[in-house]
Amino acid sequence: MDTFVKMFQKVRSKNHIIVGFCDYDKKKYDAFKKFYDGDLSFSLFKTQQIASLFADGFKEKNKNILPLQ
Repeated sequence: MDTFVKMFQKVRSKNHIIVGFCDYDKKKYDAFKKFYDGDLSFSLFKTQQIASLFADGFKEKNKNILPLQ
């Protein structure tokens, strides 16, 4: 998870875009909050539909999704 977060931070800083996680379960949410609560430098969206509300020009076919497992 830390690898993804570091990658997101670089992408966000370089491209000035919103990056984050969506469609996570309770266990993953609890892990995010535990490890990054004081320094949450990425967004958490309960669903992809909610994330799309915050993404300017979001297009279903142009998204990049990395599954968290």
